[in-house]
Amino acid sequence: MERFYLCENCIKPLRIKNKYKSDIVSLNKNVGKCIICGGSSIDISSHYNILQDIVDCIRFYYPVYRYFRKDFPFPYSAYFPHILNPYIFEEDNEILTKPLDSQSSKRLYDLLDDTTNIHDIEIFDIIRSDKYKILFEKLSYVAHMELPLKEADSVLMQMMQNDLRNHNYYEVEEKYTDAIASIISEFPQININRKIFYRARVGHHNESIAVDDLDTMIDFPYIEEEMMAPPPYIASSGRFNRQGCAFLYVANSKTTAIAELKPYVGCVCSIAKIRCRDKRSYLDFRASSLPQIDDKINIVTLNIIRSFASFFHKPAVQDNDYLTSQFLSDIFRKLQFGGIIYDSVQTKGYNVLSYYPSDFYCVKKSEKMVEVKSVVYKINDMQDGRNKYEHWYFNDEKIEEKYGSDT
Repeated sequence: MERFYLCENCIKPLRIKNKYKSDIVSLNKNVGKCIICGGSSIDISSHYNILQDIVDCIRFYYPVYRYFRKDFPFPYSAYFPHILNPYIFEEDNEILTKPLDSQSSKRLYDLLDDTTNIHDIEIFDIIRSDKYKILFEKLSYVAHMELPLKEADSVLMQMMQNDLRNHNYYEVEEKYTDAIASIISEFPQININRKIFYRARVGHHNESIAVDDLDTMIDFPYIEEEMMAPPPYIASSGRFNRQGCAFLYVANSKTTAIAELKPYVGCVCSIAKIRCRDKRSYLDFRASSLPQIDDKINIVTLNIIRSFASFFHKPAVQDNDYLTSQFLSDIFRKLQFGGIIYDSVQTKGYNVLSYYPSDFYCVKKSEKMVEVKSVVYKINDMQDGRNKYEHWYFNDEKIEEKYGSDT
């Protein structure tokens, strides 16, 4: 096999750099000049772990269509014609500190093709009915085709949603509990015991009082137990709880607690400090806590964790949008976690969901009333679907006549 010299100083991801520090690599006797900087370097052609980490980093940062250099398998070949892009290494990229020339890029790609699974479709979920592949060992060809793994849905998430559309949740619960339990130790976890959070409710008290000989009305906030989780018999369905199941939702700030209520301008709310006394671990799905490619974690597990976090951050449009998050919540509770921490959809803050409301209490005299003075909306331009493809036309002749096409 042709030798390829690449030093750790010319590699960006720590995931790959750390492999250079292993004993096996340090004892490598094949030393030559690095193809980028010309400094002293080992020959990486005989180090599978380094080469496979390069592939994992490529998948993390780039979609399939960008790095796959062979014909796509059917039926994807019908939808994604094979366009041979320049080698990733020829351009500024996330792997190397400087681009390689075309010939060197091809040599490195050929080396990866010969020694790693960069073109191995067996790691992808090509056939959904294939029950012999383990859920947490597969990548999604469908989702990963157009998105890098740091953004793409995982196979486990896709198959779970499909099963929940066609089965009662308890019929598939054991299957997914086992799959998640096998990798749950890799999920980010945190202890929040003794930390203070905030909880808000729309409304307040308005009661009559006597001041000497004068009868009047006063406003004051809901207090103590009134600020905690509702009793189960009136608990409505939420992002992580089924109807009739009273979990506690709190936020890290007053603003986030209020924003989660989606109040109107002028609305008066009650808000209070809530202290945690739960010693259980909480699963932490905040973006700031998610594992990165540089962490020592399997690339497929990394994809699963990030796809869960991404799903929890999506706003719900209708009640059945909560079906998957409630299902995952049931599994996390059965695995002995205290709850879930996740980024707010409404603000830059975060929320905490606790399965055990009795392990939280309202801080006395912390209750206050607040009035919503304004509601801020942030908008982003969206891609016009008509600009996505170079040559297309509407299937419906009437629509085609009305809106035309690019031809």
